[in-house]
Amino acid sequence: MKAANREKILAALIKCSTKKEAAAVAGVGVRTIYEYLKDPEFSAEYEEAKRNLIRDAADQIKRSLGPAIETLRAIATDQKAAKTARVQASRTLLEYALELDRHTTIEDRLTALEQGTESDA
Repeated sequence: MKAANREKILAALIKCSTKKEAAAVAGVGVRTIYEYLKDPEFSAEYEEAKRNLIRDAADQIKRSLGPAIETLRAIATDQKAAKTARVQASRTLLEYALELDRHTTIEDRLTALEQGTESDA
């Protein structure tokens, strides 16, 4: 497999939503895309690239949490805002707070289990 094709195909797979579209962008046939994906090394590199893309997106979302929370808080406490807007902002804050608490609790429990397993080993 050519290194140049490999990089083009990997970039196209990350960028495009279908294998057919990725093949067109990379300038190869769809069959070539599938042949590359059969290669365990390429497949692992592709999976890692997807994980990195998701991590980057998650980081961007995390950076926007503060402003989003402040906006919701401002709406929820604005006595001049429509009551429905205030209720919706308050409900959204509560829902996200509960969901975050649930995720944090699960993560803490998972970490404790992992640490218990590691100390047993």
